[in-house]
Amino acid sequence: MAIGAATIDGLMSGLDTTSIISSLAAIQSRPLTLVQNRLAQRSADIQSYQALTAKVLMLNQSAGALAGGTTLNAREAVVSDAEAITASAGTGAAVGSYQLTVKQLAQSHKISSGTVADSGAALGMAGDVSVNGHVISLGANDDLGDLRDKLNQAQAGVSASIVSVSASDHRLVLRSTTTGSEGAIDLKEVSSGAFQSVGLLDGQEVAHELQAAQDAQLDLDGYAITRSSNSIDDLLEGVSLDLHQADENQTITLTVNRSTDAALSAMQQVVSDYNSVIDALNTGQQYDSASESGGVFFGDLSILTLQDSLHDSAMASVSALGGDLTVMSQIGLSTDQYGHLTLNASQFQEALDEDPEGVGRLLGVQAQTTNDEVTYVSSETGTADSGSGGYAVEITQVATKAQAQSAPLSTGLTQDETLTLNGQYSVSLTAGMTLQQAADKLNQVLEGNKLSLAASVVDDHLQLQSSLYGSNYGFSVTSTVADGAGGTDLGGATSGATQAYYGQNVAGTIGEHKAEGWGQYLTGSEDVVNGLKVQITSATTGSKGVVKVSEGFASRLASYSSRAIDADNGLLTRATTAVSDQITSLAQDADKMSASVKEYTEQLQLKFATMEGVVAKNKSLLSYLTSQIASLQGLSVDQNA
Repeated sequence: MAIGAATIDGLMSGLDTTSIISSLAAIQSRPLTLVQNRLAQRSADIQSYQALTAKVLMLNQSAGALAGGTTLNAREAVVSDAEAITASAGTGAAVGSYQLTVKQLAQSHKISSGTVADSGAALGMAGDVSVNGHVISLGANDDLGDLRDKLNQAQAGVSASIVSVSASDHRLVLRSTTTGSEGAIDLKEVSSGAFQSVGLLDGQEVAHELQAAQDAQLDLDGYAITRSSNSIDDLLEGVSLDLHQADENQTITLTVNRSTDAALSAMQQVVSDYNSVIDALNTGQQYDSASESGGVFFGDLSILTLQDSLHDSAMASVSALGGDLTVMSQIGLSTDQYGHLTLNASQFQEALDEDPEGVGRLLGVQAQTTNDEVTYVSSETGTADSGSGGYAVEITQVATKAQAQSAPLSTGLTQDETLTLNGQYSVSLTAGMTLQQAADKLNQVLEGNKLSLAASVVDDHLQLQSSLYGSNYGFSVTSTVADGAGGTDLGGATSGATQAYYGQNVAGTIGEHKAEGWGQYLTGSEDVVNGLKVQITSATTGSKGVVKVSEGFASRLASYSSRAIDADNGLLTRATTAVSDQITSLAQDADKMSASVKEYTEQLQLKFATMEGVVAKNKSLLSYLTSQIASLQGLSVDQNA
């Protein structure tokens, strides 16, 4: 029995008090052991929830990439002679075939000086020279190396170097840093004869031209094309060309095709990430009848909801916008008995070749509007498929631009007036100006300061108007002339007073749900239309038809997985938090129970110590009484009896 630093183990009673206390403490600790075991299990469980969240995140990323449409619109460029031309095609480049003939490659201008016997000898040509309009000052002691360095430091579009042909033959070589005729090197003597001295110029002409500056020349389907560079990215939209060899007698075929490989790879990645999630769900929901125990997710309704929702997101039909392709099996996607997705690659590629738009509808987000005054802009993960009925668009307020209009001024301005815009840009108008002259002067200031305003004449009025819609793009005007005093009546009612002018944002609903206006843009802010943005160009209120939103396979998976792992209220987030809360609660219970067991053990130790003290005291008293009795009787008593 431990009390402080001492151990008393039945010294007087003869009992094994340490074992007795340990046994009693073990019995008292049984509930603690159960809690500790549960705590260890839940601590391991939360790792499984976190690992599942990571897998869902990977699915979210790959599905989002596929839904974005970049891979579906990927292109590849193929040329019949890759040694003469190389090409690449970006997303959305027009599919087609072109005939090219490279007649001439672009070249950079290259010129050389004459022979300079000693590159370190002073040229003795103090003064200025000009390279492509950049003036360079030379000193009398500057040598060929100094001239080279100053040419390079001038950053005049010329690279200078010294070529040593022999010990007594050094040449200064200048090369234009750009190709094409516009990159031709322009040398001039300003107040020095240095260029003529080293043989770069002969009078005003280049003395030694090693390579002429020339543009690339090619034919594209019969059109003569000239470019200053051999790298061309502005000839065919989305296509970049690099010219390597010229042969005016050779016709090269350039073909831009759809790149089904990129789309297939992206689709396969989504399938792989989806199946990884399903594997984790299946494993976590297994039940072992022998041990009568389930996996980490067994019985968790959140996990069952996740599994069902993922399947629905993957395999539900897509019919909001019509078309021949409406179900995923038409492009080779199916499920097996374990809930895994399987993809028939050849069927997928065939569908993409035959109906790329239909495949795009099955995989991503597409939308249509039934009113020309409503344009679909974008949607977010909160936007749900509208179905074939679409979401009705109702406008209660149209968007307008901030506008200020003067008093009627049929005869023009009748007195001097200064208008100050936004508190800092002043425009002085003078008596006798026509309204158009006043508008022109205002526009000079507005354009010069890049203000999103424009002045114009409307009937007999001078008008200022924002170029942008909405209440966020207002402006203010201050005038030196009070209203009614013969001025424009722009600005405040009194001289020096400021008047602010604002436009208004569009207002209305989408699908009978709340929407927020910003200029002409109306964005759904709740429920199934959350994040759905449309542009309203109508000048009248009322019903504006419907917007149909089609959410396909990849988009649905991206949207649902995003909601599932949302940091604030995601299904998986809540499930993981619940386990984390259990761990916290169990840990607190374990601490309390551990403290209780410790206190119980200490009380037992104290009680047994007290007992030993009582036994010792009683034995001492017995010995004393026995001695006294023996003394009184004159008897010899055995003390150990």
